[in-house]
Amino acid sequence: MSIIYSQIIVYILVVVVTSAIVGFLSERPTEKNIEGFTGSDENIEALNGEMSEKVSNMEDSLHVTKYKKDYENTITYGKDYFNSMTVATLFDFSTIIKEQRDKEKTEKSLTDLAKKLGALHQGSQALKNTQL
Repeated sequence: MSIIYSQIIVYILVVVVTSAIVGFLSERPTEKNIEGFTGSDENIEALNGEMSEKVSNMEDSLHVTKYKKDYENTITYGKDYFNSMTVATLFDFSTIIKEQRDKEKTEKSLTDLAKKLGALHQGSQALKNTQL
């Protein structure tokens, strides 16, 4: 009988010690991972120089000056595409008019149409604000 009592006491001690260790380890402050960079007065010049170099390297790799006319044409064609898709989307009104008796379908169709028009407008605005 004393063996059973001693095993129970050892088991309780193991559980108490284990929970104390786990509790202690979970209370320790953890190291925060900082994403990005930390700017200070000492490294701001180096960071600014590095960013300028990366921007100029990107412009060089895109050959912006060499292919500027091609990029402008692509932007123009993109604007035309978004405008024509906006006009094409307006033809969805015909299905909405046909299904006016069903209120849920009408509301869903109007919501879908508004989402399409909003996305097309945002795409058109993004191209309009693109500068080379």
